[in-house]
Amino acid sequence: MVRLKDETVTSDVMSIAEQLMQRGRQEGHHEGRREGWQEGRQEGRQEGERAGVTRGTLIGRIQAYQEMLGVSISSLDELGAKNPPALEALLRELQARVRGRGSGSPA
Repeated sequence: MVRLKDETVTSDVMSIAEQLMQRGRQEGHHEGRREGWQEGRQEGRQEGERAGVTRGTLIGRIQAYQEMLGVSISSLDELGAKNPPALEALLRELQARVRGRGSGSPA
């Protein structure tokens, strides 16, 4: 009879231990997902910030070249609607126009 009681206690203890381990795994999984989500959001914000600074810099340079050339200055809304490759192409075009003005013969 004592042996049967020991086996029952051992079985109960193992069952409790398994439940605790399962709960620990679930909590660890949940915590890991939450931390990963937070890290991903932070990285996304940083990337967005860098992209915004880059776009803002391109837009500012475009407007400065437009002013130097004496042409109408594009609005922020107009330039903001363009994708980065289009902004870069416009900037190169304006830079070439400024360089072309400076390479004429002296008057």
